[in-house]
Amino acid sequence: MWPRCGNFGELQAHHIFGRVRKPTRWLLTNGITLCEGAHSYVHTLSDIPKEIITIVGAEIIDALSQLNGYYKPTIQDLLDTKQYLKEQLHHYEIEFGKIYR
Repeated sequence: MWPRCGNFGELQAHHIFGRVRKPTRWLLTNGITLCEGAHSYVHTLSDIPKEIITIVGAEIIDALSQLNGYYKPTIQDLLDTKQYLKEQLHHYEIEFGKIYR
């Protein structure tokens, strides 16, 4: 149920990740019921709305994202990757000599 309106009438099934994403197409965790108005509204958005993330849970959204091969890195993920790349560059500079940029 969409928390903004609280409407239980004429509920429709909504895929959190669209039906074209085959890995999660038939998973019940990839679905939520919305009233017709909320369902139409959600389809105008480019991202998953906060309300759906709150209802379903961020952990479920993350798991569905990974199943679909869709991954939006967090700031910490990016910082970890940056640190890893710095370490790799340092390793190669020791092994092959200074790399000039």
